[in-house]
Amino acid sequence: MPEPNDQLPNVRVKAASGAAEWEALAERVDAPPFLRPGWTEAWMRAFGAGELETVEIRRDGELTALLPMLRGRGSLRSPTNWHTPAFGPVATDAAAGEELLGSLFAEPTARVELNQYGGGEAGTDALARAAAASGRKLVTRTISRPPFILLEGDFEAYEGTLSRNRRKALRRHRRKLEEEGELEFEVHDGRGDLERLLGELFAVEASGWKGERGTAISSRPETERFYTEVARWAAERGWLRLAFHRLDGRPIACDYALEHGGVWYTLKAGYEDDLRSFGPGALLLRDEIAYCCERGVARIELLGDEDPFKASWTDRHSERSWIRAYAGTPAGRCRWAAAAAWEGIRPSLQRLKRRISR
Repeated sequence: MPEPNDQLPNVRVKAASGAAEWEALAERVDAPPFLRPGWTEAWMRAFGAGELETVEIRRDGELTALLPMLRGRGSLRSPTNWHTPAFGPVATDAAAGEELLGSLFAEPTARVELNQYGGGEAGTDALARAAAASGRKLVTRTISRPPFILLEGDFEAYEGTLSRNRRKALRRHRRKLEEEGELEFEVHDGRGDLERLLGELFAVEASGWKGERGTAISSRPETERFYTEVARWAAERGWLRLAFHRLDGRPIACDYALEHGGVWYTLKAGYEDDLRSFGPGALLLRDEIAYCCERGVARIELLGDEDPFKASWTDRHSERSWIRAYAGTPAGRCRWAAAAAWEGIRPSLQRLKRRISR
C-alpha cells in the first residue's frame, strides 16, 4: 500500500478496501448509482484490469471526498468505458472535491486519464485549476452530450412541449399497435423473477441493429455479466427499473433503467426490429415519461449521445469529457504537445473520412 503523500497530509492513495465507508459517503451526498462501490466493483469484475485504488480526502479523520482510479504503468486512469454514464469525485462539498483533484494530479505519474467525466462547467473549471496548480498540462475533448428531460408538473404539461408531429405520431403508432393485439405497459423493480425478466430484456434489446452490430448487452459475455450484476445490486436497493411494452403478453420493447434520487437513468433500451414501423421505442418512452410524472421523478437521463430521436423529446443536454493530464516534466510536455496537436487535426481528418466514405 503506498504511503500517504508527505506534502498533502490529508491525502492517501491506497488499495480500495473501504467499500462501506465509500458507500456511507455516497449516501451522505446522495451520489448517483454509478459513483458507488457496488457499480464500480461490478465494472471491475467485467472489464477491469489492474488494482483499484482510491484517492481520498479526510477532515479530522472523516472521509469527505473519494475518487476510484486504476494504476497502470506510468498512469492513473478512471475505471470507466462506454457503459459508464458519468464519472467524477464523490465529495461532501466543492472545496473537498477540488482538494481531491489537486491530490490526484500531485501523484508522481506521467499521465492521469479521466473518461466520461461529468460535473458540468463548474466541474471542468475545478479540474483545470487543480491541473494548473500541479503544473500539469491538459488535453480535453467532449465525447458525448447526453440528453435529459426535466419534468415540471404533470404529463399533460410535458406533452404540451412536444411538437405536433411527435404527438400525432404517438397517437397513430398506439392505434396501429392496439389493432394488432392487447398492448400493456409494465415496470418491474427486479425483486421477483429477475433472471426471467433480464432474459426477456436482453433478447428484445439484441433483436435489431444492436445485435447485428455486436453492441447489444448479450453480444459479449463480459457485458452481459456486468449488466446482470448491476441489476442484482440495484434490485436489492430498490433502484432497478425494467420497463416493458407487451403485445398479447410478448415483450416488444424494453428499457433497463435505474431510478434514484428523483432521477430516472435509461441505460439500455431496445425493441423488436420487425415492429419498427409501429414506433415501439417512442411509445415505450412516452409511457415511461407518464409513469415518472406520476411518481414525482424530476429528471429523465436518456444517456448516450444526442440523436434526432432524443432531440424530439428534449432540447437539454449535459456533457461528458475525455481528459488527459500530462506531468509538467520535459517528457510530459512533449507528450502533451503531441496529443494537443493530434486533437487539433482530428476533427478535420474525421470530416475528410466521412466525405471519402460517401
